[in-house]
Amino acid sequence: AFVHPFSVTNAFATSSSSSSSRWMSSSNEAPPQQEKTEEEMAAIKAAREERKAEKERKKAEKAAKKAAAKAAEEEANKVHNVNYLSYANQDSYEKCGDMDRIMSKSQTGRTFSRVFDIGTSDDATHKPGDTIWLSGRLHSIRVKGGSCFLVLRQNSFDTVQACFFKDKEDPDGSAKMIRYLKTLTAESIIQLEGTVVEANVKSCSVQDAELSIQRIHSVSNAEAMLPFLVEDAARSEKEVEESQGTDRPFPR
Repeated sequence: AFVHPFSVTNAFATSSSSSSSRWMSSSNEAPPQQEKTEEEMAAIKAAREERKAEKERKKAEKAAKKAAAKAAEEEANKVHNVNYLSYANQDSYEKCGDMDRIMSKSQTGRTFSRVFDIGTSDDATHKPGDTIWLSGRLHSIRVKGGSCFLVLRQNSFDTVQACFFKDKEDPDGSAKMIRYLKTLTAESIIQLEGTVVEANVKSCSVQDAELSIQRIHSVSNAEAMLPFLVEDAARSEKEVEESQGTDRPFPR
């Protein structure tokens, strides 16, 4: 039978192509992986455990550093009690903080002044520029931002205003002072050292002067919530009655 040359050529090309495809397919197949020995598996596991342990170590180290930094910050910001033993050593004591019991270990050497001796008149004992110590009840206090205004009361009616303002030259000390002032409660017994400055204060018995606070300590802290305040006891019966129909009635 007659076979056309083109058919033979075509058949040869098809056979060659099929063989080539099988060769390429077999050459692209990945060689079978050999199973790892027990020693290799143990080494891989040990490396994994080591990486995990290193990660945990770094995590613990970071947590420890964070805790140490927090503790150091809290210690730096803590207001400690003051063991005030001597006026001569005053500069070595904290400028604020509750007074510790000295149990008659010493006489401090301080001289406390009277509120009604403060003023700008010629007969005033303590005039602007004088630095004095006062002891009395904390009549009222208001702290806002970097400033504080308080009123110290002696006896029943002698009152003087004292104030504190943030010092840009001592930001840390000022911040500690503000934190301490925020803890003080009305009717606590306090002692403060301040410089007399001229002022116009209408709400106190000393109206022409006030004190710039240098040091302040609480000797005895009053409860934050008292049954009534001096202002309540000083109100007349008429004022109390008229307040009963308002949103803020005065206590009877």
